[in-house]
Amino acid sequence: GTASVKTLSNFYAFTKAGQIYSQNFDSIGTNLPDGWASTDLTIDANTGSNYSDGVYNYGGGNYPVTNRALGMVGNNSVGIKFKNNTGKALSSVLVRYRGSQWSRGAGRNSGNFGTDQIKVYLSQNAYSLTDPNQYLSSNPATWTAANTLTYQANTDINLFSLDSTQGAASLNVSNNSVPSSFRGASIVGINIPNGQDFFIRFSHEGTNGDGLALDSLEIVPFSVTMIGS
Repeated sequence: GTASVKTLSNFYAFTKAGQIYSQNFDSIGTNLPDGWASTDLTIDANTGSNYSDGVYNYGGGNYPVTNRALGMVGNNSVGIKFKNNTGKALSSVLVRYRGSQWSRGAGRNSGNFGTDQIKVYLSQNAYSLTDPNQYLSSNPATWTAANTLTYQANTDINLFSLDSTQGAASLNVSNNSVPSSFRGASIVGINIPNGQDFFIRFSHEGTNGDGLALDSLEIVPFSVTMIGS
């Protein structure tokens, strides 16, 4: 199914500060939820056994088939577009999610032991997730990294009893779980006027080919600076 957001009308509107946007991705199928975009035109349902570059709807294997996660391999990103309809300027956005690892990439078998990761970015002037420029402009969009929200793949992969060769976490872990950890932090130092759109982007970065995913996502805007997780 087509996943990329192509128009400015596809967004989630915050109508008050402190409103919680939550998404568990359990019903995504082959299409992303409203307001979401992807750098890949298709979303493949997978247990983690496919480690080709792409965007994935992870679940199943030894893991509960109804509990899904939105994942990526290679140089791919997913993200959601918001509109500030709170009547106030926003000065911070709280982001919480659980990062998980679904596969061990082929790069590790080639002696590449760098760290794949999910990095989180915010943009106030991006036209879309895939367009490098601002809306109706040739100027590049600005994406600000929120480094405290980074989820890193496990570098000592056998710590989690994954297969020592490339393969799926969900197929090799015996306790019906995948390696995961919680991330949460406020993005501060911003000023998003009432009526303005903004993006939150989750990008897979690294060259190992590890399958990484996000789940149990919450995003909360505030008109005052809120620091916390």
